[in-house]
Amino acid sequence: MFSIFSDRSFLASPSTPHAVILAPFWGTNPEPPGDPDNGRFDRYAEVGDAFLRLAPLEECDVGVFPQNWESAGEQAAELADRFSAVCRDAGKPTVVFHGADSTDALPVEAVVLRTSLLRSQRQPNEFATPAWSADFLERYAGGTVRPRKKLTRPVVGFCGNTMAGAPAKPFAQTLRSGLLRRPPNATRDLPGDHPRTLALRALGRDSRLRSNFTLRGEFWGGAAGNSAGLARVRREYVQNMLQSDYVLCARGIGNFSYRLYETLSLGRIPIFVDTDCVLPLESEIDWRDYCVWVAADDLDRIGDRVIEFHESLDESAFEERQRACRNLWETRISPQGFFASFHRHFEPA
Repeated sequence: MFSIFSDRSFLASPSTPHAVILAPFWGTNPEPPGDPDNGRFDRYAEVGDAFLRLAPLEECDVGVFPQNWESAGEQAAELADRFSAVCRDAGKPTVVFHGADSTDALPVEAVVLRTSLLRSQRQPNEFATPAWSADFLERYAGGTVRPRKKLTRPVVGFCGNTMAGAPAKPFAQTLRSGLLRRPPNATRDLPGDHPRTLALRALGRDSRLRSNFTLRGEFWGGAAGNSAGLARVRREYVQNMLQSDYVLCARGIGNFSYRLYETLSLGRIPIFVDTDCVLPLESEIDWRDYCVWVAADDLDRIGDRVIEFHESLDESAFEERQRACRNLWETRISPQGFFASFHRHFEPA
C-alpha cells in the first residue's frame, strides 16, 4: 500500500481547505450547500484507505503538502519550501497539488500535480490531474450508461460559455441573459479567436453534423450565487450531453477542460481540442482511443475529424466506445480511480 505523510501545521490557516488526497484521513472539506458539485469527494473519502495509507514521515513513500498551492495564497512559496525541506531531510519526495488556471511553474522543489499545463513548457516534475465535478451518471442519470445508437449524421453537443468575448449583434441580448438558446446558425456570428469559439463556428457550419448547441454568454449561465439557478443550468448542461453523440471539450481560461471529464463520466465521447495540453496518466492512457482528437491548428477540419472517427466505428463499436469512456472515468479519472494510481507518478519511467 502506498503511504503518504502530511502535517496540518503547514496549512496557511486552520480553515484552509486541505488537499483532496487527504480526504480519507482528514475528512472532506466543507462545500456550499447549493454547489451542484457538493459531495463529489464522498466516495473517495470512503474507499481511499484501501489503497493509500497515512503514515509518519519516516515510514512514508511521499510527503503531501497539505493544501493546494493556490489555497495557501501569499504564504504558498514559504510554506511549501519549509515542508519540502522537512521531507528532503528525511529522504522523502514532496508532492504539491495545484488546481488553478495558471500554467506558470511553481517555485518549489516537489512533484507538482496540476490541472492546467502547457506541454511545450512542461517541467519534468509536472504531471496532470483531472478537474473533478460530481459523478454525473450517478447524480443525474440513474447510474447506468445508456449508449446512444449510431446515427448517420452524428449529433455534436455543447452547452456553455462560448468564450466569444463581446457578443455580436443581433444576439447580444440573448447572450447577456446567459440562459437562452441561440438560433441554429448563430455560431457563424460568434466573434473572437478563442479555440472554443473557432471550434463552435466550424462545427456549426458543417452540414454533415447536427449541432446541439446551447450557447451562454457567461460562466454558469450567469447563475453563480443562485442555488436554484445553478441547479437548473447544471440540469440543462447534463441533458445536452445525454442528448448528444459527441461533446465539444475545449479549454476555457485555464489550459484544461472540466467538460472532458464530465463527458467521460456520462459515457459520451469527447471531441477534445488539443491546445498544447497534458492529460492525466497519459503514459498509460491512449486518449485518442476515447476522444475525437483535434489539434488546435486543425480546427478548420474539426468536422472531418468527427466524421472520420464516427465512420470508423460500426454500431456495436460505437456503443461500446461510450461504455469504455465511462469505464475510463470510473477506473482512472474519478477521485478514487485517480488516487488508486497515484503511486505511478513516483515509479521509475
